[in-house]
Amino acid sequence: MKKRKDKRTSRDGFSMRVKVWIEDRNGDMVMSMGRVAMLEAIERTGSLNRAAQEMNMSYRAIWLRLRSTEDRLGKKLMVSTTGGSEGGGTELTPLARAMIIKFRELNSDIAEAADSRFIAYSEEFLEDDDTEPPLE
Repeated sequence: MKKRKDKRTSRDGFSMRVKVWIEDRNGDMVMSMGRVAMLEAIERTGSLNRAAQEMNMSYRAIWLRLRSTEDRLGKKLMVSTTGGSEGGGTELTPLARAMIIKFRELNSDIAEAADSRFIAYSEEFLEDDDTEPPLE
C-alpha cells in the first residue's frame, strides 16, 4: 500500500497525527483509510486482482480484509462476476460507495478538529520562550 502524505498542522517544528478507524464491539477492524483505499482501487480498476496489483498487495490480503469487513457488517461491499466474454470483475455495492464518502467526511472532520485543538495546545505549551518549567 502506498503511504500518503497527509496535510498536517505544524507549529514550531511539532506536528500531530491522528489515525481514525471504526471497530466492531469485539475490537475488530471494520473501516479505515486503508480499507477505503482498497475499495477505491477496486472501483477504479473494476477488479480485485488489479486493485491488489495497483496497491502492491496480494489478492488474498485485500480479499480477506474486505471480506472480514463484510462479515462484521453483515452486508456486501463487493459483487464479483467470473469469466465470460467480458472476463469478469468486481464492482462495489451502493453501500460501499456511500461508506467511502461518509468515512472520508468523518476522517476529515476529525482531522480538522484535531488541528484546531493542536494549534490551541501549541500556543500555550510549545511556543519559544526563555523560561522553562521545572521537570519533576
